[in-house]
Amino acid sequence: MNRTVESSRVTGIATLAFSLSLVFALIQGEALWLLLSVFGVLWVGVSNVILKRLGTQISLTETGKKRRYHIDNEGAFEFTIRNDGLPIYQATLIIQFDNNVNPIDVEKTTSSGEGIHEVRTRITLGYRSEKTIHIPFVAFERGIGRIRSIRIDIPNWAGFGHVELRYYHTLKQEALVFPKLLPVAETEKPLTQFEGDFPKPFALFQDRMLPVSVRDYQFGDDFKDIHWKASAKMQKLQTKQYETITDQSVLLTVNITSDYGLSKDLDALVEHSAFIANEV
Repeated sequence: MNRTVESSRVTGIATLAFSLSLVFALIQGEALWLLLSVFGVLWVGVSNVILKRLGTQISLTETGKKRRYHIDNEGAFEFTIRNDGLPIYQATLIIQFDNNVNPIDVEKTTSSGEGIHEVRTRITLGYRSEKTIHIPFVAFERGIGRIRSIRIDIPNWAGFGHVELRYYHTLKQEALVFPKLLPVAETEKPLTQFEGDFPKPFALFQDRMLPVSVRDYQFGDDFKDIHWKASAKMQKLQTKQYETITDQSVLLTVNITSDYGLSKDLDALVEHSAFIANEV
């Protein structure tokens, strides 16, 4: 992760103020004032040290993968954040992803005009701890939804300033959104006169690598089809019966034109085509 440390202007002012106060206390010999000044200088110093070390041992591991969805299906982006350094409290996790999937059940969501959703949530990670982030969504429109950026804004719990972590690598997980399945009236799969790989009752062809039963031998049966072990057991010739198969490949053509342009029902045509492709 790319790490950026942003110190507050208050830190410099506080350092100067406590330093002047310490000098004044030494000159005046004020014990209480001296004690408060020393405490202030130490506090600013510790705050700066912690600010420099916050977020240096944070790593991100992807737990999701590529998945396919149809419109209105629900899914989720998932990844794991591990912290092996100083604990972080009430950090803001900001995730941006494509808007062809809409987030659901999250704390805060905004959308930009660039086709991006932004989700914000709070996370707390102790020393050597990890947390799996689960961002549920519902598929909204066709396309590929990916996480575009991940950012963590870590406040300095010991003082002023904050640390910003950015993850620039592209995550492998993505949501591939297919059209909604819009049923069509006729989806029967007719028999064809070509040999194929699809089992079908009463088809013209047989898969000779897949015997399913035997029957009594009939005149004209090929001797290669005789099941000799079954024949010996039944004391009469038995012929193998094979799975009947046919070809059910489909050529799907869609007319998407209307007059001199695209059809106004293009989305419906795509959804009908997706239904047919899913059925066959």
